[in-house]
Parts: sequence; C-alpha cells; structure tokens
Amino acid sequence: MKFVDTTDYIKTPALFTPFTIVHFYSGIIGFIAIKYLYPKMSFFNIFWLFILLHTLYEVKDLLCYNEWICVNIFNSCSDLDNSYINSIGDTIAAMLGLVIAPSLVSKITDRYCANAILSFFFMWFIFASNKAG
Repeated sequence: MKFVDTTDYIKTPALFTPFTIVHFYSGIIGFIAIKYLYPKMSFFNIFWLFILLHTLYEVKDLLCYNEWICVNIFNSCSDLDNSYINSIGDTIAAMLGLVIAPSLVSKITDRYCANAILSFFFMWFIFASNKAG
C-alpha cells in the first residue's frame, strides 16, 4: 500500500490520489448545498447527512470487489478498480473539507450556491477526463 500515488487499484492501493482533492472539495460543496437547502440544520446533522451520502458514493466504488456485479450490471470492471484503502482516504478528505467549510463560508446566496456546485462539476470533469487518480 502506498500513502500517496497517482493511481489506485485493488492490487496496488493508495490512500490518497489526485482525485482526493475532488473529494476534499466535495466536502466544502456538500456543506454549502446542504446549508443552502436547510439553513437551520445544525453542523452536527449536516456532518452525518453528508457522511451518509458520501459513503453511498464510496460503496459504488467498492462494487468492484464483486465480479458478478461488475460484469452483469456495469458490463466491465475496468472503471471500478478501486481499493477500499482509497475509499477510506477519500472519506477522510471529504470530512476535512466539510469540517473547514464553515470557516470559509459566511453567507450562502442562490448565486453562491450555484457557482459552488458548477465549480465542483467543472473540477470533477477536469480530473475525470485526465484520469487523475
């Protein structure tokens, strides 16, 4: 296992990859989006809701451990070769982003929320199209 690497695979796991940055940013964006939708929600509840949603995403990454699911549902395992070690690293990064978000964000307006979400998808697209991590 590597601590940091440019790629992550089941046979050569890495805790953190370049895509870890996207997960960190998803924590910030997650806070912004949830706080925008539910302005009275406490940070404690936002934290647990986001962790639940992020964990569901990571479960999708871990489906590669079941070859039947890869072949019969996704028709391939090539894009699902992710290690559980990397899922832990991605979750840590997302949690860190979520924890620092309140200190970065003071007021969430419609435009601020929309720009934040668009910037997240733009960042994700850049990293995904370059196969970073």
